[in-house]
Amino acid sequence: MVFWFFTAVFAIYLSALVFCFIFQRRFIYQRRAGEYPTHLSLHSLVGDFVTIRTEDGENIVAWYKPPLDGRPIVIFFHGSADSPTQRASRFLAVSSEGVGVLAPYFRGYGQSTGSPTEKGLLLDAAAVYSYCASLYPPERIALWGFSMGSAVAVLLATRAKVAGLILEAPFTSSAAVAKHFLPFVPMNFILRDKFRADAAITAVAAPILVLHGQEDRDIPIALGELLFEAARQPKEFVRFPLGSHSDLDRYGALAVVRRFLASLPNHGIVYSPQSSCRQDSERTA
Repeated sequence: MVFWFFTAVFAIYLSALVFCFIFQRRFIYQRRAGEYPTHLSLHSLVGDFVTIRTEDGENIVAWYKPPLDGRPIVIFFHGSADSPTQRASRFLAVSSEGVGVLAPYFRGYGQSTGSPTEKGLLLDAAAVYSYCASLYPPERIALWGFSMGSAVAVLLATRAKVAGLILEAPFTSSAAVAKHFLPFVPMNFILRDKFRADAAITAVAAPILVLHGQEDRDIPIALGELLFEAARQPKEFVRFPLGSHSDLDRYGALAVVRRFLASLPNHGIVYSPQSSCRQDSERTA
């Protein structure tokens, strides 16, 4: 009797593993969640939609607002259940000070063609960076990655020269995030898209700003802290005690980003920051 009980339990567990392996990308890339309309539309902002061709032939649609004279441009990489559509208010605030924005929809999101995978997203990021670098010098380009996009930004920054790197709600690896919710599942063996930001961030030479909400239930702040510890200097970690996963703008994230951009060499921003990014610093906003 006991034998059959454990056999049944093992069969259910094995079936669950097979289910997770087959359908994992449906859970990771929640494309429909990023299509929900917001009170402010990107189409209502001053900017254009551009189409960028990737190395493997996909067409990536991106919202683009050029920077004013000599000011930086930020490439924004969205999260797995997010898209530039959800960030119109943020882009309006950033671009209102003359900072440029280039915000691509990853393949399979919005009007971009293809289906998302880690390899595919990295090809998207490389194509978007090449497009941006054809217009502006690397010293004026900063990367900003949110959630899943933070890992893409880290991996891109290891092979592309950038002025700065902003990581919002970052994590060490997708396996670490999944293990937080499913501790009894061997995620390191199941996951095909691992997003090993922790293994790559030591190669990033650009200044790094990490933003994380202490109430984040999607990506625990502990994972952001581990990634921060692995990063080289100069770096800054800003905690938002009331912030959760995607609401940091409400608690002052944009002001922190403005100061960070103003602290970068050759930033070209005309206003004077009240504080600059300190080496290996941590603070609470």
